[in-house]
Amino acid sequence: MTLKIWEDIPEKLRFLLLNIAVGFAYFITAQIGLKLAFEHSQVSPLWPPSGLAVAAIFLFRNKLLLGIFLGATFTNISTAVEAGNTLGYSVVPGVIVGIGNTLEAWGGVWLYRKVSKDEFLFNKIKTIVLFMLLCGVVGGVIAATIGVFTITSFGLAPKEIFMTLLTTWWVGDLGGILVVAPAFIVLKRYWSKFKCYKVLLEFFLYFIAVSILSYFVFHQTLIEGASIGPSLIYLVIPLIVIVSIRVGNLGVGLINGAIALFATMGTVNGLGPFSSSPNTTVLLLNIFLASNYLIGFVISSLWNNLKISRLEVLQNAKMAGLGEVASILAHELGNPIHMIMNYAEIIKQESKNSNEVYSEKTLKAIDKILNYSDRTQQIIKSNRNFYQNHKLNIQEIDLKNSLNKLRELLSIKFMKSSTEFVVKGNDVSIEGDLIHIEQAFYNVINNSLDAFLSGPELNRQNLIQAEIKLLNGVVDVIISDNGPGIPNDILDRIFTPFVTKKNTGLGLSLVASIVSAHEGEVHAYNNPEGGASFKLSFPVSS
Repeated sequence: MTLKIWEDIPEKLRFLLLNIAVGFAYFITAQIGLKLAFEHSQVSPLWPPSGLAVAAIFLFRNKLLLGIFLGATFTNISTAVEAGNTLGYSVVPGVIVGIGNTLEAWGGVWLYRKVSKDEFLFNKIKTIVLFMLLCGVVGGVIAATIGVFTITSFGLAPKEIFMTLLTTWWVGDLGGILVVAPAFIVLKRYWSKFKCYKVLLEFFLYFIAVSILSYFVFHQTLIEGASIGPSLIYLVIPLIVIVSIRVGNLGVGLINGAIALFATMGTVNGLGPFSSSPNTTVLLLNIFLASNYLIGFVISSLWNNLKISRLEVLQNAKMAGLGEVASILAHELGNPIHMIMNYAEIIKQESKNSNEVYSEKTLKAIDKILNYSDRTQQIIKSNRNFYQNHKLNIQEIDLKNSLNKLRELLSIKFMKSSTEFVVKGNDVSIEGDLIHIEQAFYNVINNSLDAFLSGPELNRQNLIQAEIKLLNGVVDVIISDNGPGIPNDILDRIFTPFVTKKNTGLGLSLVASIVSAHEGEVHAYNNPEGGASFKLSFPVSS
């Protein structure tokens, strides 16, 4: 209900509210970071707002730049005033530092997109490392350089500790980006995993274990022989590895955030294994946080790729068999389809050459027979090529147009099941194989219609909704229904050949193969309010 109210708000007003929310969140998280400062009141060893800003730009592009700038500027001005400076003297340096904070997030994400051009972040070792180097290391240098130069030039900090402040500012922003940004990004992209209560419960148990362990590690006094807590730091890594394998990127992002909170709060209070001189403390703490980032996401990526490789081996074996079947079907079905087209042409020609006159409705029906017969031949030929050679005929595809075609192709089933079909969202084009993309949409919607026809009658209007969402260079086509949903025992295997409610069928398996061939992702999940959703994600054509 809340989501529907939010979507009904005009887009410009929505982003205005989001900018206000981001600015407020920046200020609040900044207060947390400032409480950790020990070298200077404006320089923290862990700066959560930097990660918040990177996540905001990564998820919403440049639409939240104003909120980031206002939040950063107000934070810097208020901090300078609290340090004893007048408001008039604090405004100019506050604005300059705010610009630096904004440029940090925007510049890092811009560099990442320029170099990587891969929006499916944390799924490959390359993107994991590039995010750390470009958004964290390079982006952090931008803010640290502008910030420290400004506060020392305006006399808000002594020039004698310029390099110390620069190092602390930089590693603090790096830590914030590697801890906070991934948590928000994975939560936005993979939150639907928590709709499975088993995954949510398992993650909760890991979270409790990590929190207890982190407390004993980072909140114990370092007196020799007094506590074994600090030595337990070595157990943090196995827990991160277990979470990365069992829960994936979503678990890694959130668990690393919890560890970072305990580690930073304990360290700045002189507790835990990293408490030492200020410079050493900052260095050790951020090396630890960066290591957790790399270990968690790299292991998750490798494990995910290993599972994909196993599935690909099985899939290739199945595809080879299906290729033979497709070749036989193409040959066997080609002749009868050709004969249907010939007889339709004969009827059409007779209506022109003889005195027998057919109605306009009949002639239109004949044209449709010819068109759909030709389409069937194309699909058979395309499937044969796909199963045998994985060849795609790449062209620009208007997604709304392709989805709207299905109204007519599935008109009989829509009518029989009394189902309303709604297409909404962005007008977006992608590059892909038109026949296969339309077939993927057809198979998903046909699956929903079959659920309506074979499932129990529900006391509501049957509805299938296809929504197109464009965000961060990725277009999501979310096809949802309000039917009986997907049984939990097959939800994780729904895209495996011959796994459906009736244990027969290749439709959804073909959907997964088509989306994968277009370098995309496909997910299926049950909706909290009932029914099922299929999310097909594709990179946007450049």
